[in-house]
Amino acid sequence: MKEKIEKIYNISVATIVSIYALIELILLIFLPKYNILFPGWWTFIIMLPAFGNLLFQNNKASSLYIFIIGLMLFLVSLEIINLNKCFTILLCLGIIFIGISIIKTTLKIPEKKKSIIKYVPFYYTCLGSTEEKITTTFVGGTTKVIVGYLLLDLRDAKIEDNSTLKVSSIFGTTEIYLPENVEVVTNNTNILGGTENLKQPKEKSNKKKKKIYVESISIFGSTKLR
Repeated sequence: MKEKIEKIYNISVATIVSIYALIELILLIFLPKYNILFPGWWTFIIMLPAFGNLLFQNNKASSLYIFIIGLMLFLVSLEIINLNKCFTILLCLGIIFIGISIIKTTLKIPEKKKSIIKYVPFYYTCLGSTEEKITTTFVGGTTKVIVGYLLLDLRDAKIEDNSTLKVSSIFGTTEIYLPENVEVVTNNTNILGGTENLKQPKEKSNKKKKKIYVESISIFGSTKLR
C-alpha cells in the first residue's frame, strides 16, 4: 500500500509540474512581457522532494531539515526575513538535529552483528553525488535520487535469485552496474525522463541465469543499467 501511494505521489508531482510548465510556456509565447519566474520559485525544487520523503522515507530528520532549508530560503526571497537571520536559524536547527542524532545513537541498544549483510540499504542522494560499491550478498534494495547523481556498483556482489531493486530518479540520474551472469527484468515508468538498459541479452542463451527485477521511475531524470 505504501509503495502504491509513493508511486501515485511521484506521478502526481510530475503531472503538476508538467502542466504548470505547459501553462507558463503558453503564457510566455502569447504574452512576451510575462515573467514566469516568481520570487523564490527555485526553492520549491528543494521543498517538494523533501516533503515527499517526509511521507515515505524512514529517516525523516534529514528530509525535514532539507524542507526547512527550502522554506527559509523562500522566506528570504520574499524578503520576509533577512539572510543573516535565516543563517542563524538554520545553524541552530542544525546543531539541534545533530545533538538529537548523537543522543539517539548513544542510547541505542547495540544489535548482534550478522556474519553477512543480505540487503542493500536505502541509498538517497539530494543535491549531490554518491557512489556505492557492493561486495556482499544482495537480495534487494531501494535507491532514490533527487537533483543529483547516484552510482551503484553491483558487479562484485553475490546476486541472489529473484532479488528486486527499486529505483527512483527525480531531476537526477541513477547509474547501476550489474554482473554479467544475471538476467535483468525491468518495469519502467518514465515521465519526461528515460531508462537506458544495456543489459538486454544480444542473443538467447540456454544457460540459466539468476534474475534481478529492476522497478524504476524516472521523473525529469534518467535510469541507466549497465
